[in-house]
Amino acid sequence: MRNSNSKKSLDSSFYESDVAYTGAPSHNGKRGRGTDKQPFLIVLSTERENQYSLFVKLKEMTVDSGENIESFFDQYVVMSQDRKQNTDGISIYNILKAKIQVQNEKIDYDQEEHRLYFLNKIASSFNHQLLHVFHSIGKRMLPLYYAEYEWQFNHRKSRNILEKIRTYICQSSIATRKMIRTSIDQYTNTRSL
Repeated sequence: MRNSNSKKSLDSSFYESDVAYTGAPSHNGKRGRGTDKQPFLIVLSTERENQYSLFVKLKEMTVDSGENIESFFDQYVVMSQDRKQNTDGISIYNILKAKIQVQNEKIDYDQEEHRLYFLNKIASSFNHQLLHVFHSIGKRMLPLYYAEYEWQFNHRKSRNILEKIRTYICQSSIATRKMIRTSIDQYTNTRSL
């Protein structure tokens, strides 16, 4: 994944994933799964268990179901029985047990170095960036911010970043503001956001 982008797959020995929620704290400042929050799937690839991740994939979800998880993993994650998937005890990941080893246990988040420590740090960093750096983001714009954060994270250690930017610019076409707005509107209509 040297030239990682949204079209390439995660390929490593260990994966960590969770369904996180984007949005401001709900009533009384508590976090949780409020109705106004947007769920998104985050998947990290690491070389060892509970290690800082190499690459990340983010995807917005309308519903956090096993079928959505399976289709995402089939498309973006290289799976086999000698690879391991760590999750936080939610049963929607059990659909992957035929394709990858799934360690799906309840996690004690009060413990200092729990199994999904780095995944939670990256997800909370992303949510903090959305709430405090970019203000007044609607749900229809979130896929763009997911893609941008994923790209920034996957290219954080790039030595040849200018070459990658040049390649990206050469492969992309010019889009006017109206074209961007139209494509976002079409996307949000198909996703019911």
